[in-house]
Amino acid sequence: MALFILLISAVLTAGSSVSYDSGPFTIHYDATQAPTLRITATVDGRPDTVVWYTSTSNRTFVTAARVEQTVQQNGGTFIFTTSVQEVCSEMTITRNGTRTSTNAYNQVYFGGILCKEVEFEMLFQAQDLYNPTTPTTHLLFNLSLTNSSSFSFNQLRLTYGCEIDEQIYGFGAQYSKFNTKGERLPLFLSEQGVGRGLEPLTFVLDEVSPGAGGKWYTTYTRVPHYITSHSRSLSLDSLEYAVFDMSRDDVIVIEVQSLVLAGRIITGLRLVSQGLLQAHYTGASPLEIITSYTAYSGRMSPLPQWVGEGAILGLQGGTEVTTGLTVTAKMFLIGF
Repeated sequence: MALFILLISAVLTAGSSVSYDSGPFTIHYDATQAPTLRITATVDGRPDTVVWYTSTSNRTFVTAARVEQTVQQNGGTFIFTTSVQEVCSEMTITRNGTRTSTNAYNQVYFGGILCKEVEFEMLFQAQDLYNPTTPTTHLLFNLSLTNSSSFSFNQLRLTYGCEIDEQIYGFGAQYSKFNTKGERLPLFLSEQGVGRGLEPLTFVLDEVSPGAGGKWYTTYTRVPHYITSHSRSLSLDSLEYAVFDMSRDDVIVIEVQSLVLAGRIITGLRLVSQGLLQAHYTGASPLEIITSYTAYSGRMSPLPQWVGEGAILGLQGGTEVTTGLTVTAKMFLIGF
């Protein structure tokens, strides 16, 4: 009987407005106009700080697609060609609620149907990272297609909001653009190229060796994580080929070549005190967000002291040649 009442409640709230908590985060669902999600947290005493939201300009924030993709490899260069065959974007949310788990925090879920009876589910759950020096809390999300009708699709898209004036920084080593707002950015490691859009150099090198000229976004170091000028941050946990489409003013679209799209919303939230009635969190500065992110991704160890003392030579040519160059260097370099 209790289970029946719970199921009825979930169906009823799917068409209204409701809020759920998971740790320090509150997930708000509103279906009064278009289905939208808004995630807030209390940061530095400021309640309802919006850390992530879906845009009201989009009636759907979950899309499935069937694409044909070819990859041309030339040495360390990879050229992706994607052809969209079918898009399934008629989203209806039919259920939502919370589940308990072995984690300390509730799991919040939203489930529904896309076109052709394709079923999806999106989960949110807070997670504490107990780094000894910087304990922090992330909000994990996992979007997946859940029934056999989805097997004809091979790409998931998640569309969510950003402010028109919001600048976006990150994604690893970016040599051409610091702010990637307005761009479509594939996430794949490759040779960075020579020219990277500078003409006629890029054209000439591409003619000699396809892809050798590179693009503005090709890089040796790709990291699926960004921070915005509004102190919002997201990291993608999915390992499949992905694209961040930031070409529109008010939304960001993540495309992943998979039926599962997973990641984490990072606010830099850090528990600083725990009272009887409430916990107090700090966070949301760029430094705190990076510190929170690296508590998950890992941090490089400090460089040894000798790095800053004397010269560092990169030599080649065999033992005899490098030994001779080292002797010569010691004769002329003071403090070597």
